[in-house]
Amino acid sequence: MSFYRSLLKNRQIMIGGGIVAVLTAAAIFAPYIATHSYWQQNYMDALQPPSTAHFLGTDNYGRDIFSRVVYGARTSLLTAAGIAAVAGFVGVFLGTLGGYFGGWTDRFIQGLIDIAWTFPTLLLAIALVVILQPGQMSIIIAISAGWWAQYARVMRGEVYKTREEDYVEAAKAAGAGNVHILRKVILPNAVPSVIVLITTTMGRAIILEAMLSFLGIGVQPPTPSWGAILSNARDFISTAYWYITYPGIVLSVTVLGFNLLGDGLRDVLDPYLKNQ
Repeated sequence: MSFYRSLLKNRQIMIGGGIVAVLTAAAIFAPYIATHSYWQQNYMDALQPPSTAHFLGTDNYGRDIFSRVVYGARTSLLTAAGIAAVAGFVGVFLGTLGGYFGGWTDRFIQGLIDIAWTFPTLLLAIALVVILQPGQMSIIIAISAGWWAQYARVMRGEVYKTREEDYVEAAKAAGAGNVHILRKVILPNAVPSVIVLITTTMGRAIILEAMLSFLGIGVQPPTPSWGAILSNARDFISTAYWYITYPGIVLSVTVLGFNLLGDGLRDVLDPYLKNQ
């Protein structure tokens, strides 16, 4: 019970979690929140400043920026969640194998981790997206190819530390198989560390997706993306401040929310982990 009280008392978790919750709700209910079509062009309304008709103004095609930002939240969060799922699954699986079985299995997986760490994430993502063709799924695969090693390293350390505990030895002595020990004994103890890693990397995943879309090799039109919106707004900074300002603020606040949530969870879970 004290653990849940610690979560509720942590300001970073409350603020960061609130930001993430609001953006998640916006992404889920985008069709009901958006005031206009995110793709329909109307050149008669091009570059209109914020008003009651268009809360955040319009872009150079006359599209409502508020609606595009709302739908962009869906794009960014789905992409980040996909990256966390793919990279997390691969990394947790390989890290668990290496940490539990050790020996040549661990050395082989450690070699794969070292190779993955040698490639800069952004450059690797750009190369893979170009090869796979730009798109949301390509971004998920490309970024996951460089990020799985983070999950594997964290998971390996957690499993390696836990496998020597007395309760693991007791489970072995009782005749429990490796699969049962991993699934029922070791993995539950590693979940807090993985949760912290997911929350701290989600913000970075959103930034990377925005960077790739900004470069024109991310999510393709007409699907809205925060990075693509910022890229299109570059030529209108001096004439239409709202075009780049409001999407930029939303992107910044989103990343801040995930960072605060991750830092807060780390503060709360570290003492919790020490008591395991």
